[in-house]
Amino acid sequence: MNSTMKPYVALGKRELWEHRSFWIVQLVIVGISILLTLFAAAALIYAHYNGYLDAPEYASRLGEHGAEMFRAFIIAGATPFNIALVALVCFYLIDTLNADRRDRSILFWRSLPVSDTATVLSKLFTAMLTAPAIMLVLFIGFLIVNGIIMFIANV
Repeated sequence: MNSTMKPYVALGKRELWEHRSFWIVQLVIVGISILLTLFAAAALIYAHYNGYLDAPEYASRLGEHGAEMFRAFIIAGATPFNIALVALVCFYLIDTLNADRRDRSILFWRSLPVSDTATVLSKLFTAMLTAPAIMLVLFIGFLIVNGIIMFIANV
């Protein structure tokens, strides 16, 4: 990494250290979503072993609308992540510059050889690119775990 990028990497790390909610809230949502998937898988297994899913009309409906159900599952799974992301980014952008002034850490950050423009751009970069990237990675992981759980539960 060249020397011109080092301050920007350090500023990005600083934003993630100071605002842990970017990844903690998303991890909590992933955990809750996986628990809900486990409950759904348990209900599916219970329904199968008690004969509720043996009806021929169930199998025919699933075959006809499988792709639509898959799309609906992806959209329904992404909705909590997107709502949390919008809320996180809004609160982050509202609070980020005020928090530095309030706790007087601005005095420390101003003593470093980084311009105010670079600091503000790092905050904007964190809100517009880093937070959605974290959300995307966690959502893909959520889909993989969900797929494994549903594959196991498909009896």
